[in-house]
Amino acid sequence: MFGNVKDPNSRVSKLKKQERDYTVLEFLLTKPRLTYLAKVRNPNPAMPDYVDLKEGPMTLTNVRAKK
Repeated sequence: MFGNVKDPNSRVSKLKKQERDYTVLEFLLTKPRLTYLAKVRNPNPAMPDYVDLKEGPMTLTNVRAKK
């Protein structure tokens, strides 16, 4: 996703504030511009948001439809 990180109301800026945002090889102090969002998966079948990964991960559309 691309956008203006300096705009606090932009989607990119809000996503970068999440705990899931990370960089690769940050410990080398390379200061990369590219960051990633960790994917959250729940492997516990007792939880209400459980998804059987044999069927593949849920898309954002599927998650919104499930609500």
